[in-house]
Amino acid sequence: MPALMDTNSRALRDFQLRFNKAENARWFSDKDGIVSYFMQNGYGNRAYYDKKGRWQFSLLLYGEDKLPRDIRASVKSTYFDLSVTTVEEVQSIYGMAYIVHLENTSNLKVLRVNSFGEMEILLDLDKE
Repeated sequence: MPALMDTNSRALRDFQLRFNKAENARWFSDKDGIVSYFMQNGYGNRAYYDKKGRWQFSLLLYGEDKLPRDIRASVKSTYFDLSVTTVEEVQSIYGMAYIVHLENTSNLKVLRVNSFGEMEILLDLDKE
């Protein structure tokens, strides 16, 4: 796994434990901390660390098939006429949430779903 000279070793150790199947990791730092962009299961993902190398949050992208079964069932039973196109799993020190992108020929929706299956519509657009 390539790393920049200034990448924090604490962040690297955590990353290796948390994302052991990551490929092509690229590391960048700025005034707020360190971020890694990497590939996993064919999708681009990100992991964010503070200046001291402590994990803050991650954004993992994947398809409907990787969405937990209970969350998937909840979304599909409510929005049965829409297809799941992409899922963004947001992991943070405060918990986990899913940003689910749905669409059909005439509508596009983006939902936030918490780990209890509670849904909130973030975006609702008609394509026509």
